[in-house]
Amino acid sequence: MKDNSDEHILTEQHPFQPFLFDSARILMMGSFPPQEKRWSMDFFYPNYTNDMWRIWGIVLFDNKNYFIDIENKRINKELLKKILKEKGIALAGTAKSVRRLAGNASDKHLEIVEQADIKSLLKELPQCRAIVVTGGKALEIVMSQIDEIGRAHV
Repeated sequence: MKDNSDEHILTEQHPFQPFLFDSARILMMGSFPPQEKRWSMDFFYPNYTNDMWRIWGIVLFDNKNYFIDIENKRINKELLKKILKEKGIALAGTAKSVRRLAGNASDKHLEIVEQADIKSLLKELPQCRAIVVTGGKALEIVMSQIDEIGRAHV
């Protein structure tokens, strides 16, 4: 007998367009953002309690709050985008659509319905020399496409 317990779960489309620009040298890819109710901005890694942009603040400026608007509990999206462009870092998700099996963005509870076409993303990034992933699910997706990606850049 078929288990239909997950049939009621909706498929969600990635809410953000890839952040791509011609001079990007690095493409940083994660899997999928949290639910919108957890966002502090409408951009990648939007959850205020996620440490991604604090870590980048430390790495780039020795200041964990460089991108953080503490008073308003938000991430400064415009400053972030400016610095990412200056540093040559593009962003994209590895999943175009998912089903949240536990109602959150944890990789172990995401069913990937449609993967991003990484080869197509790289065609828009002529200076890109590296892909960086931010988690296990993103790594799985990149690795599943790596042979095709390599052939695209030969």
